[in-house]
Amino acid sequence: MTQEEVRTIVKGAIQKWADIVIESDSSNLMEDTLSSFTVNWLYVFTELEEIFGIRVFRFLEKTSYKEFTLSNLTNYIYSNINAKET
Repeated sequence: MTQEEVRTIVKGAIQKWADIVIESDSSNLMEDTLSSFTVNWLYVFTELEEIFGIRVFRFLEKTSYKEFTLSNLTNYIYSNINAKET
């Protein structure tokens, strides 16, 4: 799976569960201006774990809220699914 395919899936899950339309890959997804309920992220991460078969919640352990972006989440998932395949 390519990084762009991962990005598309992640973006779709965020739009589906958090009802956020992402304008930029570097936008902070926890910004107040995006106004998503925190509980929605549980659904996003659960769906991503089911799709990719990795522990996506660990991204939160390794990332500060200031680094919570589509780009960073995509990179985390992509690098972990590639590590899983090798």
